[in-house]
Amino acid sequence: MIKFFKKVIIYSISFGIIIWFYGFALNHIYNNGSYFKSQWINSIKNKSIDCVIIGNSRASLISLNEEKINYLNLGHDGVGMKITYIQLHSYFKNKNNSKYVLLQGDYLSFNKIDEKRRSPRWLPYFSDPVIFKLLKNEYKVFKLHRFFPAINYILFKYDWGVASLINNILEISESSWGKRGYFNVCDKYIDKGPEGSVDFINHKQNLIWVDKINNLCKENNSELIIATAPYYKMQDSVADTSSFKTRLKEKNISYYDFSRQFSGISSFFRDNNHLNCYGADAFEKVLSNEILQIINK
Repeated sequence: MIKFFKKVIIYSISFGIIIWFYGFALNHIYNNGSYFKSQWINSIKNKSIDCVIIGNSRASLISLNEEKINYLNLGHDGVGMKITYIQLHSYFKNKNNSKYVLLQGDYLSFNKIDEKRRSPRWLPYFSDPVIFKLLKNEYKVFKLHRFFPAINYILFKYDWGVASLINNILEISESSWGKRGYFNVCDKYIDKGPEGSVDFINHKQNLIWVDKINNLCKENNSELIIATAPYYKMQDSVADTSSFKTRLKEKNISYYDFSRQFSGISSFFRDNNHLNCYGADAFEKVLSNEILQIINK
């Protein structure tokens, strides 16, 4: 009986050691990958550009005239303000700089802090204390990651399964997210998704994360600009953003409202709050003109 228990203990310890090494091996592989947007952002090093774009799926659709503006789009679908902050933090931490930071913001995004959907894709970077602190409470098991990373990679196999491992090692296919992200499609308009609003007074915008992002910009000699991208439908008639602009101006932040730029033009949208490829191309021209005026002022 004693021999049996000794064998159980030895096997258990051996299995634990194997899993421990396996987890850290995966972490090393994924940390150096470039498939997911989180990986791609962390692979950017020593860049000096005019403008970097951050935010959610609406931000990921934004492009600028690359012949006149040197820019990168770090935006990603399904994220809230914590991961938006992490996008910029990761960019700056790798000795990159940008004259301007463009944050796509609206009444929905400013208050969204639930990061359960996309936080697993940042697991390889939990050694960064800033990222770990911001995301560790999204799932209880995240707190174990720095000691037993294999547990999370096994549990979150949707993102980090066998196919992902093979692709990260062999680089069989490029990221499916594309230049502007998952939503950059040429589909016809479908009436779904949240409608827009710039009624920042009644929606009581919480600017805590805007302040954090603005401070991060200042620490890295960048200027923050906030813009609301176009919506197909607006849920109310409010069009006056002067009080919100004043509130941001006190923080030395410029705000541009494009929410009604293409209102009602169904050929430019895939749903109520996302441009399709035709709308993204049209918005590129509008936004590029504004950014060029800012750069050349």
